[in-house]
Amino acid sequence: MELYFNALRNYINFSGRASREEFLAFYGVNTLLYFLLFYLSEYFGYQNLLVEWLSAIFAILTFIPMWAVLFRRIHDLGKSGWYVLIAFIPILNLVLLYQLSQPGKPFTNKYGPSPYGPIDR
Repeated sequence: MELYFNALRNYINFSGRASREEFLAFYGVNTLLYFLLFYLSEYFGYQNLLVEWLSAIFAILTFIPMWAVLFRRIHDLGKSGWYVLIAFIPILNLVLLYQLSQPGKPFTNKYGPSPYGPIDR
């Protein structure tokens, strides 16, 4: 949970780098919470406005942090944040998904120091 809250604390920070673990923790927890809210809205029916409002507020509050951690994860791979636009191209978004699952560069790049700590060389 520390990685999840670390991503939330850096919600407006689009520079720097995010480790693969931070990215996966943030997206994993958000996915679980989205499914939980979806299940609750199905269980209580769409007439229950409280669940619908909670879902909408959660989506609004996590929209910018999601993009920020995605940009920082792309930076960890040594690529520009503009690389994220591949996600909008139907087949090439699988390339982005593959890239995001790869380990980051263990050395300092032009986007900042490694989130994994210094390496011994």
